[in-house]
Amino acid sequence: MVRLVLSAVLLTASAMAADAADSKDWRQCVSRNADHSIEACTRIIEAGPGPGANLGVAYYNRGNAHFRKQEFDRAIADYDQTIKLNPKQANAYYNRGVAQLRKGRFDRAIADFDEAIELNPTYPAAYRNRGKAYYGKRDNDRAIADYDQAIKLNPKYAAAYKNRGAAYGSKGDFDRAVADFGQAIKLDRKQADAYNNRGITYQKMGEREKAAADFRKALKIDPSYDKAKENLESLADSGSDQK
Repeated sequence: MVRLVLSAVLLTASAMAADAADSKDWRQCVSRNADHSIEACTRIIEAGPGPGANLGVAYYNRGNAHFRKQEFDRAIADYDQTIKLNPKQANAYYNRGVAQLRKGRFDRAIADFDEAIELNPTYPAAYRNRGKAYYGKRDNDRAIADYDQAIKLNPKYAAAYKNRGAAYGSKGDFDRAVADFGQAIKLDRKQADAYNNRGITYQKMGEREKAAADFRKALKIDPSYDKAKENLESLADSGSDQK
C-alpha cells in the first residue's frame, strides 16, 4: 500500500535538447509508457553528446521509466549518470533516494535526501521520505522531526501525517498516533493505510469496536487490502468484532 512518488520536474527540460536528437525520440523519452521511454531515451544516450544535447535529462527520464518498472538498480544507475552530468539537480538526488528506499538501503537513501534538501530546503517530499528512511532504521525521533518539517512546509500533506502517526505509534504514543491518522483521513478520505493503521492503534488501546470500523473502512476503499482483511478477521475470531 506504500506509494513513493517520483519527482518529474526535469521532464520539461527535454525541449532544451530537441535539436540534438529526433524530436519523436524526445517525445517518447518523456512518455509515461515505460518501455517506450526506455527505448527512446537509450537511442538519445547512445547518439552521444552533441550541440545543445542534455544527456542528463535522457538518463533522468530513463531512470524514472526503470523505476516505474520496479527495476530499481537500473534506475539508480541512471540517476548516478544524471547527477554526474547535472550535480545540482535536487530531483535526481531525491529520486535516487526513493529508489534506495525501495531497496531497503536506508543510509544511502538518507544521504541522497540530505543532498536534495541541501539543494532545495523547501522540499516537503524529501523530508517526508528521509523520515521514512529513519523510520526504517527505527529512529522514530528523527523520523518525527522530518515529518514535522514536511508538514510545516505543506500543512495539507496527508501522507506525512500518516507516516508521523506510524512513528508515534511505534513510540507507544497512541493518542498522537490516532490524531495524526485522523488528520491524514480528513485531508484524504482515500487513505486506506491511515484507516488500517488507526485501526491497529485502536486495537492496541483496547478500542476494538473502533478498530473493526476502521478496518472495514480500509477495505471499502481497497477491497484487495489483505492486511486490513486479516486484521478484521483476527478481531472477529476473538469475538470482539461488534457491528
